[in-house]
Amino acid sequence: MVSDAISKAVAGPDYMRASDGSAPVFFLLGTMTPWIKGLGGEEGTKAALKDMRDRVKAATGRDLYLVALLFNLSETEPVAHRIGFDAASTYATALGSNGKSLPYASCAALAQKAWQAEAQNGSGGFLPTVTLGWDYRPALRDPQELKTRKPNPDWCQPATDEEWTRQIRAAISQAANNPRNDRFKSVVIYAWNESSEGGWIQPTLSEGVRRLKVIANAAGRRPTLPPFKLVWPTRIDPKACAVGSSSISTTTAGAGCKSASDSMTTAWPCPPGMQIAGEELRQAPSEDGEKIPLIWQERLCTPQGKQQRSVN
Repeated sequence: MVSDAISKAVAGPDYMRASDGSAPVFFLLGTMTPWIKGLGGEEGTKAALKDMRDRVKAATGRDLYLVALLFNLSETEPVAHRIGFDAASTYATALGSNGKSLPYASCAALAQKAWQAEAQNGSGGFLPTVTLGWDYRPALRDPQELKTRKPNPDWCQPATDEEWTRQIRAAISQAANNPRNDRFKSVVIYAWNESSEGGWIQPTLSEGVRRLKVIANAAGRRPTLPPFKLVWPTRIDPKACAVGSSSISTTTAGAGCKSASDSMTTAWPCPPGMQIAGEELRQAPSEDGEKIPLIWQERLCTPQGKQQRSVN
């Protein structure tokens, strides 16, 4: 089942590739010992990973580049390489449990200390982890979370764009200068969209696309995207909005269509470097194929500086 799922994913044209064309796959191994035990020890785990590689290779023609996301790196990283992982990294750089507020610079320094230790003592490839934040106090509102988390965590204070930029660039430099990263000179950004833990990169109402912009600037990436549409279902009653069979502009829509500008959708941004060039409403069935009519909003995103044009 795992091999089939990976094969379907890596067959996609937009799947990331290492320098030799292999496909990176990340395994979160927070509890490594029972996982290895369940696969028959180190030799059994090594055989299982090889079998997975062989199955994916036969199905897709692609080799895999396996990355283990670990904790307690000094103990687990050598084991990960022994059983067949190509590189190691960590899910996040956790802090203490003293109820202290730490400057972002302190959180960044703690992560860099782990990078340097791996650069000196590691036995294989290593992807430095950048933390954009760590603060799981909101998660403690959930009684279920209280059962597994320490109740008095330390947390990172919010970072400036400049602090994030320095940390990302330092990680990129660390990865590039590690001779064991010959196939995949990459980094991991702790941003699994764990909004209750402080780590996310998805757009939010409070920050917009700030984090995506910082990452793009730090990495020196200026992607050129062709115009495209963001499309989502609105909360508009089709009986009150005379859209008809063709789309209409949100600026000329009648009074019954004005609820398209609700707080849940107006902040949905175009990607960094792009602008809103036009917005339309149209009527169509729901996504799952039902015949219930819905009003959909279409937002046209174009590169900044390009002349605006309508969706039609």
